[in-house]
Amino acid sequence: MAASFLTLSNLFLNVPFDEKDDAKSRGARWDNKNKLWYAPTGLDPLEFRDWWAFLNPVYKDKETLKKKGAKWIPEIKKWIVPAGKDLDFDNFTKWWPKDLKQYIFSDRFVCHKLFAKSGQSIVFKAWDLSEDVWCAVKLFHPNIGSSPVSEEAFEREVNALEKLEGHENILEIIDYGKHEGSDRWYTVTGWLDFTLDEIFGDEEMVFRKLIRNMRPDLSRDEEDEVIRDILENMDDDDPWFYAYDTLEPILDGLVYAFGHEIIHRDLKPSNIFFDYYSGRDENDEVDKEDVEGIIKLADFGASKNWELEGKKKVTVANFYSAPWTPDPHAPNEMLFQNTWDVFSWGVIAIALVTEEVPETYEDTKRLLDTKFKEEVGENLHTYLSRTVSLVPDERPSDVRQLHKDITKLNKDRRKALGIE
Repeated sequence: MAASFLTLSNLFLNVPFDEKDDAKSRGARWDNKNKLWYAPTGLDPLEFRDWWAFLNPVYKDKETLKKKGAKWIPEIKKWIVPAGKDLDFDNFTKWWPKDLKQYIFSDRFVCHKLFAKSGQSIVFKAWDLSEDVWCAVKLFHPNIGSSPVSEEAFEREVNALEKLEGHENILEIIDYGKHEGSDRWYTVTGWLDFTLDEIFGDEEMVFRKLIRNMRPDLSRDEEDEVIRDILENMDDDDPWFYAYDTLEPILDGLVYAFGHEIIHRDLKPSNIFFDYYSGRDENDEVDKEDVEGIIKLADFGASKNWELEGKKKVTVANFYSAPWTPDPHAPNEMLFQNTWDVFSWGVIAIALVTEEVPETYEDTKRLLDTKFKEEVGENLHTYLSRTVSLVPDERPSDVRQLHKDITKLNKDRRKALGIE
């Protein structure tokens, strides 16, 4: 991924001896005079986040820095936050070098890792210093403010997230504004560890990460046993209802948005976030029986807000992602935007049931008529054929109708399978 910011001068690093090869592979160099590693000018400081340690030489705050645990290094005339003393470098942001302050937003959100990059923005995993929780900082590309389309995407994102605030399946917005260091627009939202497309990449890997988060005490053999149990139990589940555990909250979020006159228009696995939260027993240990999944929809930059219809002068419909969204250039598609989220949900449903990611519409149709039909039978196959039809008036009219129809199909399916 391309760098978001660059070092403007050499950045000293506190690299342990056994990590020097890692630092060197990322571009760090050795300063023989000062006996320190440094990131030279022109590199991304975030690539060296694990070794940030040096502060600006602020004389007037020297007593404060001493009390907080920092140490003065006279040879290079800099303060260092020593490693191994239970000190958090993030607690010293006031004295960070200019190169590092590029990664601070609103004097509160401190970036730790570049998580994703898209045509509109880059996303960081960041720490909220006020609430002591992880969050996501989305930094829009520099053409925001000069490109009307990009500006529109930012405004639609903020408008949608503010309007839909409070629903459990919509990613909450915490803050937004213009970054002082780069003059670029940004939003801050809650953090979830996974996106839906990671399930398609390696479902076992996702389960393993979740188990490690919830049960760090398990040995590797115990972890393997838990994973085997999970995968074996999955084989016993009805494939449709197993997938619907994920599909239902997605649909609930879409229905809520539609009720507030908002259509997502670019729904895909990479902007559907999920995680699992576990309860605690009386000994404050993870309760394996009290594990709750959560799914949230994000990335509303291409959304349609009917309440603002006529006030917007720039279209962002071309931000769609094939094969998850219908091609807006196809005949009559712009007249059936209410069905676009229906279409997207249908393609995601097919991908989840078949455990295969379509790359084209032809892939979607092939999966629908083969593996999907084999797994779920005629009734759902017939209905999903309508949701992903390229003839827009064949689709359910909107997500509310989709929800109504699917509820009826699920009721009939449970009855046929003898499921309570």
